[in-house]
Amino acid sequence: MSGRCRVRVELILGRELEFPFNGGEMFKFKSGWASLVSMAVAAGMLPMAASASQVASDSFAYPTGSILGDNGGSGWSGAWTGSSNNVTAPGFTYSDGAHSEPVAGNRLNLSNANGGNFRGVSAPVTTGTLYLSYIGSVPDNSSYAGVSLFSGGGGGSENLFIGRTGQSGGTPQNWGIDAKNGPVSNSAISAGVQSLLVARVDFGTASDRIRLYVNPSLSAEPAAADVDVTNNAHFTWDTVRIQSGGANYNVDELRIGTTYADVAGVPEPATMGLLGLAGLGLLVRRRRA
Repeated sequence: MSGRCRVRVELILGRELEFPFNGGEMFKFKSGWASLVSMAVAAGMLPMAASASQVASDSFAYPTGSILGDNGGSGWSGAWTGSSNNVTAPGFTYSDGAHSEPVAGNRLNLSNANGGNFRGVSAPVTTGTLYLSYIGSVPDNSSYAGVSLFSGGGGGSENLFIGRTGQSGGTPQNWGIDAKNGPVSNSAISAGVQSLLVARVDFGTASDRIRLYVNPSLSAEPAAADVDVTNNAHFTWDTVRIQSGGANYNVDELRIGTTYADVAGVPEPATMGLLGLAGLGLLVRRRRA
């Protein structure tokens, strides 16, 4: 290898690349492939990732300790407020058997009964279709534990609850939906088991249809939902709340979007191509050594 090539490799290896992963948060990689990626994209060898329609996301990639004031992720109007619940390690993972959901960071553990955390969304979607997902578990006997959509901020009204409802149907320990202006309906899957929950809201003019998938396929939206209810009044929202009636509720990988792939998708082909170039950069480093 000539001296000029050695200088070029050194420049490549010294770069730091930051890019959105599956339409979510920004991930940084220090490796030998930042310039390789740029050249591949410019040459048409690697397609750019499709523009995402994700509304907000948080992988709780914060240091362990109180969540208050943490302001990571994307799509939010401010930091987490409310009770002093703690970010805890490690984070959760989910696989449908064929694919694994991209995850990062730690998880949020709610240690204060009836003391939740709130966070506003910059551009809430209240027409068309909305998806919300998270990985959760409720290992204790909390009366309820879940993620809610509020209007009017943390002091406003709760319009949708997704999690362990703690009531109705003889299965209070299972994952379900409380539509607030509709029925409380539970799935057949225990909330004591770590699960991926994906909720779909189809907004209407006078009512909304709400579906819940528990531990679904990541490759495509299931044809049938585990819970399917009608909310008897159209609702709006601008804030997310995470709260439980007990002291051991865990939440991770909170995502909100307008398509199923926004909240439960597998890595896009362009992202996989970037990961392949990462491997190429490491090979260049090894050969240089």
